[in-house]
Amino acid sequence: MRTKEFSLEDFMKMQQQMKAMGSIDQILGMLPIPGISKNDREQIAHAGEGQLKKIEAMVSSMTIKERQKPEILNANRRRRIATGSGVQVADLNRFLKEFEKMKIMMKKMADVAKTGKMPFGMKNPQAMMKNMQNKGGNFPRF
Repeated sequence: MRTKEFSLEDFMKMQQQMKAMGSIDQILGMLPIPGISKNDREQIAHAGEGQLKKIEAMVSSMTIKERQKPEILNANRRRRIATGSGVQVADLNRFLKEFEKMKIMMKKMADVAKTGKMPFGMKNPQAMMKNMQNKGGNFPRF
C-alpha cells in the first residue's frame, strides 16, 4: 500500500495478486483445512469466484476518487455504481460495509507490523481464528 489508508485501489491490487496465485479452488487446496472435502472446496470456490467478479465489477464502476475515498459515496453515486456493475444497491452497501471491516483489520495488521506487538484482544491468534470460524466466517454474499 502506498499510503497509510487502505483504499479500494489497494483492495483491487490484492485481488489481482490473489488471482495470479491461481483460482480460489487452487488456493484452498494449498491450505491445511481439516475436515473439508474436495466437493465442499469446489462449492466454496465456485461461490467465491462469482462474488469476486461482482466485487470487481462494483469497484471498476467507481471513479478513482471514489476508490480512494469510499466515504464520499452518496445515494446517487451508489445507484450509478450499482447500475454500472449490474448489482443491487443493497449488494454494494453490503460490500462497502465488509470493506470497512477489512480496512480496520488492515490497520491493526499494519500496527502490529510497525510495533511488533499484538493489539489488545489478539494475544492468542489460534483462539482468534477459532472464534472467527465459530461466528460463521463464511464468504459474504452480494
